[in-house]
Amino acid sequence: MILLVDIGNSRMKWAWLVDGVVQDSQAVDCEDLTPAKLANKAWEKLEGIPERVMIASVAAAKLNKGIVAWMSRHWKVKADMVKSQAEFSGVQNAYLEPALLGVDRWSTLLAARSITGGAACIIDCGSAITIDVLSACGEHLGGLIAPGLTTMTRCLVDKTEAIAAMKESSGEVSLLARDTYAAVHVGSLYAVVALIDRVISDLRLELRGGFRIFITGGEAKKLMPLLDDRSTFEPDLVLKGLACILAEEKNQK
Repeated sequence: MILLVDIGNSRMKWAWLVDGVVQDSQAVDCEDLTPAKLANKAWEKLEGIPERVMIASVAAAKLNKGIVAWMSRHWKVKADMVKSQAEFSGVQNAYLEPALLGVDRWSTLLAARSITGGAACIIDCGSAITIDVLSACGEHLGGLIAPGLTTMTRCLVDKTEAIAAMKESSGEVSLLARDTYAAVHVGSLYAVVALIDRVISDLRLELRGGFRIFITGGEAKKLMPLLDDRSTFEPDLVLKGLACILAEEKNQK
């Protein structure tokens, strides 16, 4: 069995790859945990031992090294750390230095291409908001990065002493907030939504053609109801990108 792992800045996600299909994905928060504690939290009760592990990680090198060491010690398996490439399976990386494109973004590009076969806009809503665009012929046109919803909220709270001293809101959040914590949350929410809506609107003018919108990431469900355009929710898009890499490797044998 093959285990696919997506390690982000604040969350780690994994799933089994069974007959080419990503199954039973799960996730845990990984902030403030040592590699060993994170691995134990995630996989101490994992059913089965993987024969192979594929990892897409944007986390710090120390965390990656610790996770790989834990896998070697507990499962006797050497994990494969995926890296972004200049070209793979018909997708061309737009970065001048291809390896510098976040491997999570690279994986979502591969997954989107395999799903739609055409032009796509991929929005990943995590600690950061990333938006990447893929042309109909598989060319990555580039992308952008902005603070995510939680990151934006935390930054304002942490940097503003008066807000930090207040109690967190316990009431329901509406458009016009009635306490400061809720106001910060709503303001951040609408800032992120406005960014995404504007980028998509400008892309329609610039590309002069249709494209499918994919949205993924831990905060995607909070944003989707407020977005102007309909999008396809793909919670396992990074993991599906890893599956694409394995499928291509198999085809080349």
